Amino acid sequence: MHLIANILQSTAFLTYNGFSYIGAFCMSRLVLGNINVMSSSFLPAWIASFMSLFIEKPERHSLLALYVTNVAIETLIKMVHARGFRSPLPHSEVLMFSLSLSMASWLYSQHKLHGILLIIMRFLFGDIHNVTRTEKSTKNYHHYLNAIKGVLKPFVLGVGVQAMLQLVSSWKRIVYKRDFQAFFAKKNLRLPLFLLALSSSYRVISSVLRQGTKWSDGKVASVTGLASGTALLIYPNISLVIYMTTKVAECMYGLGMEKGFVRSVPGFTVFLYATSTALLLHAAVVEPHNLKDSYWRFLNRITGNRISEMNRRLLDEFGFRSSTLQPSFWPQYDMTQVSPHLKEFMQKNAIPS
Repeated sequence: MHLIANILQSTAFLTYNGFSYIGAFCMSRLVLGNINVMSSSFLPAWIASFMSLFIEKPERHSLLALYVTNVAIETLIKMVHARGFRSPLPHSEVLMFSLSLSMASWLYSQHKLHGILLIIMRFLFGDIHNVTRTEKSTKNYHHYLNAIKGVLKPFVLGVGVQAMLQLVSSWKRIVYKRDFQAFFAKKNLRLPLFLLALSSSYRVISSVLRQGTKWSDGKVASVTGLASGTALLIYPNISLVIYMTTKVAECMYGLGMEKGFVRSVPGFTVFLYATSTALLLHAAVVEPHNLKDSYWRFLNRITGNRISEMNRRLLDEFGFRSSTLQPSFWPQYDMTQVSPHLKEFMQKNAIPS
């Protein structure tokens, strides 16, 4: 019964979010008397998201906010790139990942990590920062064996994850045509090789620095994370970088509150969720070509593809190339119900009525 209640509560949350989004859009149109860039999606989406989150269980707020914030940041980066702005630094995502891993490594060495990030660091690198500097590795064969196992586990996990992704994305071809070539594509090795390179380089660099220098554990961990983060060159994935960065920022913020350097901001999680969701729904309406593919498919799935059937050619007037995905789509209107402005637009663009 508890599980059913949770499912119903989450369903009510999503349902209310969708219906209140439409209601807020109609109200903003009524109040403003027109549709502008902000009222076309962002403003009603923000209002709807803000109100709907109070239906969901409070313990889920942080997880939801983190997820939509990660997707929103990735979408925002694509929007910035679409406007011609790019980082002057080559491989800037690798630099960001290395800096985040460096900070996470320092937190790990100081036993300040918690939650999923602690689990990830422990799985990838083991308890390497708990090994004493005086341990004679050359006489400890068990130590070598554990290191090899620790390096191979991420590689095997990467292979398994890629296999599952291929199975989900190509299951029809695999089941009905018995075509297994998708499993053997070279690109499937990028994630396993990245995890292998990351785990092995981290362990080697940390061991060398701990045995060959008198640096503090925190400094060794920071330098190790910074250097081994370059393994991302094998698998440059912006979603991974954003997730790592936001999780480290979350841990640093929590540590800052413990030390009294920063204060908890009441309602910040709700504000973050509302703003991030509003940005995503704004992109879904005004410039869906800049939305993350998986999130765009998710929106189509929960709306029965209705979100793809919006007449975005009318929004092209805002200058965001809104109809990029479907440049020729035009719905069938009842011409007795359309406004004179729409009729004028159709005549101007030679659109048959």
